[in-house]
This record gives sequence, structure tokens and C-alpha cells, in this order.
Amino acid sequence: MAMMRRAADSRCDAIVPPEWLGLARTWPEARTLAQPIPGERSAQLAAAAKQHGIWVVAGWAEHDGDKVFNSALLPSSDGQLRGQHRKINELAIAHHLYDVGDRLAAVPSPFGLLGVTIYADNFPESLVFGQARAHGVRVRFSPCASAVGADHNNVKDPYSDLDYVPPPAR
Repeated sequence: MAMMRRAADSRCDAIVPPEWLGLARTWPEARTLAQPIPGERSAQLAAAAKQHGIWVVAGWAEHDGDKVFNSALLPSSDGQLRGQHRKINELAIAHHLYDVGDRLAAVPSPFGLLGVTIYADNFPESLVFGQARAHGVRVRFSPCASAVGADHNNVKDPYSDLDYVPPPAR
């Protein structure tokens, strides 16, 4: 929440924290720590967005029934949850953790039609990349994080050579 306060104090209209807000993306515990949208934690984030008068596009571990998604939620400066996106192009490193997304967020905003995607959804060969443009998205916000394992040593090896591989059939 301090990040929101600093951004608002700097007169930012929106912030995009990393792909996972509060969790390492490839933590095995992600499936058990995931939170529903809407839910208590997402309501707290929306209340903070309203308090600071700032739009937020936040990466989220979303629990929905028996599924867990690598999601992004979009609370606006008035504290309303305006949309959510479930990552469609999950990297192979996380197929065992996350289910394949089923939605593209495109919502009206003061910035124009705002699209929300997550990291690999922006790869040029991705269907999501083209769909956002086809839906008239004028601005795209995309939480991103480095695609490495939870045990990766970023000091020794600051880059990853992991590429998108379609998920196995469930």
C-alpha cells in the first residue's frame, strides 16, 4: 500500500505492480494461498486504490472453485473492481500450478479502452495479443515477472531462457 501512496503523491494515475502481488509466482504454495476475486483481499486492494485515488492493475493468485489462475485484477480510483484477466499463455514452468485463463479484460477508463494482459499473453504469436487490438484496446497494462523457478538465484543468473510452451491437456 505504501507503493500506492508514493505513486499518488507523485501524481501517477495508475500503477502496475509485478505479476504476483505478495507471492513468488512459482511458489508451490500458490495453489493453497490463492484468494478468490472478489474476496476480502481484493476488497482491501480496491479500498486502497480508492483511498489513494489511483487505478491499479495487480497480479493475483486467484482461487475459483477447484481451479487456480494467474490473474490480474483492476480496481479503479473509485474503489470499484472494473475487471480481471486470467493469464492464457502460461509458461511451461508454471503449468503444474495454474489453470489456463478464459478471459481478456477490456474496460473503459480515463485512459481509453484499457486492456489487461499478463506477460506471455503479450507474445506476438499469442491470440490474446491480436484479440486486444481487435477489441479496440487503446492502452494495455500488463503485470510481468521473471519466469524462473522459486529456487532460482537471480544474482548468479539474472536472465532466464524459458519460453512459452502450451499447457498439457487437462
